[in-house]
Amino acid sequence: MAAITSKEDDLNSNPRALEKHIEHLITDGRAFLKTTGQQLQHMHDGGLLSKGGIRVHKHIQKYENTDLGAKSIIAFIGESGAGKSTLLNALLDYEKIVPTSGMRACTSVATEFSSRKSNMEFEFCAVIEYIDRKEFEEEAESLRYDILDDEEEDYDTESMYTILSSSDEEKEQKPLNARSSKRRRLSNSSAEGAATVARAKLGALFPGFQASDFVEITEKINELYDGNCFLSAGRQIIESDDEEEFVEQIQELISNSGTDDEDEPQLWPLIKVVKVYNVRRIYLDSEILGSGAVLVDLPGIKDCNAAREAVAGKYLAKANEVIIVSRLNRVLTDETTTKLAEMGYSKQLRLDGRKKITIVCSFADQYKPSDARQEYRKNKEFVGKYDELMRIIKSAPRGRQLKKLSAIEKERVLDETEDAKERLQKLCLATRNKHVPGAVRKAYTKHLGEDIQVKTFLVASTAYQVQAGRLVTEERANNSVTADETQIPQLREFCIKIPTVQKLFRMKFFIHNISRAFGAAKFLVEDLGPSLSKKKREGISDELNKAAVAMKRALLTLETNCSDSIKLEIEKLTGETKTLSLDSSRHCAEVQKTVRSGKQQWNYNTYKHICRRNGEHKTDSKKNLNQKYLGALDDGLSRIWGESVGGIHKSLTGFTFKLSSQLTAFEERWMSIVCEYFCHESADMKTSEELVRNTLKAVVIGTQKLLLDQTHRVDEKQREINRQFRSTNQLKSGLEQSYQAAAKLTGKGSYNSMMDVVTNGLKSTTVFLNISELIAKGLADLQVTLKDENTKWCNDIGEELETNIKNWMAVSDKVEEQEYVEKQKLKEILSRFDKTLKNLVDEADSLDGKLTI
Repeated sequence: MAAITSKEDDLNSNPRALEKHIEHLITDGRAFLKTTGQQLQHMHDGGLLSKGGIRVHKHIQKYENTDLGAKSIIAFIGESGAGKSTLLNALLDYEKIVPTSGMRACTSVATEFSSRKSNMEFEFCAVIEYIDRKEFEEEAESLRYDILDDEEEDYDTESMYTILSSSDEEKEQKPLNARSSKRRRLSNSSAEGAATVARAKLGALFPGFQASDFVEITEKINELYDGNCFLSAGRQIIESDDEEEFVEQIQELISNSGTDDEDEPQLWPLIKVVKVYNVRRIYLDSEILGSGAVLVDLPGIKDCNAAREAVAGKYLAKANEVIIVSRLNRVLTDETTTKLAEMGYSKQLRLDGRKKITIVCSFADQYKPSDARQEYRKNKEFVGKYDELMRIIKSAPRGRQLKKLSAIEKERVLDETEDAKERLQKLCLATRNKHVPGAVRKAYTKHLGEDIQVKTFLVASTAYQVQAGRLVTEERANNSVTADETQIPQLREFCIKIPTVQKLFRMKFFIHNISRAFGAAKFLVEDLGPSLSKKKREGISDELNKAAVAMKRALLTLETNCSDSIKLEIEKLTGETKTLSLDSSRHCAEVQKTVRSGKQQWNYNTYKHICRRNGEHKTDSKKNLNQKYLGALDDGLSRIWGESVGGIHKSLTGFTFKLSSQLTAFEERWMSIVCEYFCHESADMKTSEELVRNTLKAVVIGTQKLLLDQTHRVDEKQREINRQFRSTNQLKSGLEQSYQAAAKLTGKGSYNSMMDVVTNGLKSTTVFLNISELIAKGLADLQVTLKDENTKWCNDIGEELETNIKNWMAVSDKVEEQEYVEKQKLKEILSRFDKTLKNLVDEADSLDGKLTI
């Protein structure tokens, strides 16, 4: 314990030192498991292990193969231009290792950064995953609409409504006039942007591509995939020992800058995800990745390609931490939160049931004192100090007045002025840093839920890179900023801590499992000897077995109660989800009504084009009809999940607490039985007490880990089901016939007719019911998994205790001589490790809670 105490402060503040210490403890633990396992294997090979001994051996093998690696996905999200690339480069301590694209809208792919794998020969490695042939055929259809829509005539709302869809009654109410019937081409920058992206993608893949080539698009796609080994394989590997060469290859592949050969297809439109692996070094970047952190740059979860959208959604659902990057001057505006909503993040984060997020305010170095004066004008204390410093600065002699001063006076004035400026800057930054986190928390809890925890960093990535000598800027004013003031080191430490905290808990669980295995092995070799008569030995054995059986029965009863409680919650959740799906037509009818006659009603042309695209708008996410239908159900789904998931968590927590109480009661019963049969306190009695206490403590910690794992599993199932419910793919497919039939309607009153066709399709579709059935199946599977895990856990505890009792009660003088000799060898191994194990357990317990994030 002295060793850990002397390092306590360092381990608490330094995740790297803590991680090294964890690795040291794990190494010591594995050494015991290896030595003990080898001896047990030797005994097993010689046929010298009883059934109880074989069970102990299996325990040792299971613990020896425990995977203690921790991978934590840290997802970075934010709108284009928020500074994510510069931020990630700074965190990784590289100038430009993060791939960027000349046309971000065209290369909306997730980019993952993780530590280099042991089997990689080169210093830098990237795995490029491509969308498959079928996925691109579906995207090509969407691109076709983008181009054809742009080449068609668009008309204004009034003229198209009057000419094509008005009824006789409407005509009487609003007669035609020259202006309203005149056909006009509308300027639509978003539509033109979508068409530009579509042409860029197809032009890159098929040089010289024209809209007329769509008739042969299937043949062209087949030829492209068949003629490229990377596309056929679905992936491409880029490796290099040279950083610049590696970055250049990545940039060339994912950018749309073209190649020397204009007839050579470029593959960037087909990239699904980029995985970059970095060599583990002594540099800080190796530490952020080597700790187990996986940094993922997510451009958005709304993509015209379902495969890329699924990849982004999967990363977001599994992310251990979500970091939202926003420019400091926009972080508190509706513009940022609106953009996040358009990218699909706000609702996803809310429905995923996340309890915390991190906000990174970028470009924090672009902050002027005048901005602070305006922002915090109501803060009297700040304003008073600000105005006093400004008075000193403004009243300082300058120009001719300064020249009239002596050299000494001039130097004094300049020093005072510079000091006032520096104090002013620090005052403004300190005030900003104090108030922004609270304001950010208030703004984002409004959108993501009041119960969510928000952590904030104000970073200056460019200033950090300049400080590190990687960038040279014309502005030298910020060169005086320290690395810590950029908050990049603090954010890096935060990312490192996330997997380290996981490792800390896994290490504690591992060490206590070793204690559990040690106890089982100790019971195998310990001998009560002549201290007890045969009658007393049998009495202890009988009483302890009865206690073990009773406890096992009690644990299984607890499991049954927990399972029944979870079953009720899942039945309630399944029933309400089905009710919600059956009521979907009413919700969708309300959406149709809003679209047709609401404050922001859509014109005929917009609705027709959306029908042609099976319910999706080419550019405006607010006009995705399928998403609007599902969005009408979101509030109901969020309410249902919030209540039921909370109930499941409560049941699992209650099971863990009551199980721990049962184990404590069993420990007390064990000691009372032993005390009853031993005439006086003996070494055997003390050994028994210590072994049982350590074994049951390890079981309690294992139960806590089981709870943690199951809670994560419930949360992941929640996110998976939310994605199923909110995925527009099934709705798009289920309503395809109705949409296409509606899109073909023209002439008088066709708008109303289109609406009727789609409404009838919504009434007859089974999509919502199918989704609810998929959800029901997923929940039923979850229920079975939780029940099986808890039942197995309870049975294992009971069987382990029964085995320990049987091994302890065995009479050593009845075993064969060779078995006795080998057991003595095992006993010696355990004796040598006894003190080390106690230290390991003490240190594992003392480290608990040393690191917080």
